[in-house]
Amino acid sequence: MRLSLCGLLACCMTMLGATKTGLPRLDHLAPFLAEVIQHQRRLDGRAVYDVDYVCTTREWVRWFDAKGRLKSSETNTYDVYPGEPHSILVRTEHNGVPAAPARLEAERARAVKAMEDFLARKARLPQGEHDLCNTPGYHGMLVGVYGFLEHSAFFEVAADALEGRPMIRLSFRPRPGFKDPQGVLDHMQGQVWVDAADRVVAKATAWPAGARAADGLFFEMDDRKVFPDMWGQVYYRLNPSLRPDLFSRWLHDERFDFSFEVSGYQRFNVGKAQVGKVQMEATGH
Repeated sequence: MRLSLCGLLACCMTMLGATKTGLPRLDHLAPFLAEVIQHQRRLDGRAVYDVDYVCTTREWVRWFDAKGRLKSSETNTYDVYPGEPHSILVRTEHNGVPAAPARLEAERARAVKAMEDFLARKARLPQGEHDLCNTPGYHGMLVGVYGFLEHSAFFEVAADALEGRPMIRLSFRPRPGFKDPQGVLDHMQGQVWVDAADRVVAKATAWPAGARAADGLFFEMDDRKVFPDMWGQVYYRLNPSLRPDLFSRWLHDERFDFSFEVSGYQRFNVGKAQVGKVQMEATGH
């Protein structure tokens, strides 16, 4: 029996729980969520293990006392280099004061050497995809993309767009009967934007259930396609100080508002040339 291209596409969309408009069906969302989680793990695995770029990040953090009064604040700007087990951070500015030139030059030289050593070790490892579900402790904190996708109840699916890219926007609320051991997800509602083509999370927001997003966000994350074959984070915020009554058990009464922006993504060629001397391919993000 011959099947037309349109018929084959319709069959595939049905198997993925999609409607004729390309949106996943709300009553058949599990296959779509499983696909997104799989793609997200592959993406994040590359971000941890197969790093071939440097970038700049600027962070802000504010601490509050028990009465919600600001105790202190701090800002830092870093150059970020790939490393193991975590990225190598070179602080270029602290609370608006640039780092001393001599110290900055020495720190950057150290970071480039550490990056080259890391890339040389990585080049000797077997090639293959890395799945973060096998990384010890990676799912220890449910707050974030995986927690929202795996443990929330979705009640709305809509078409949307971010920076001209078609998106699938999912609205979620606490799943009845689910008890988060950290006492966070069972008090969260929000939205997740999934890139319609790449099936990865481009944006996510969350706020206390029963409140309004306009009253303040507890969690916000933005990723963008910084290279044709790679997504990168451009913004992240975690603000448990918004409702300390909900999050005191999780944070042991630490009250803070933390955020960072990432920009200046530059990819390098890790072929035969030395990493510190190759030409960088810049991106607008």
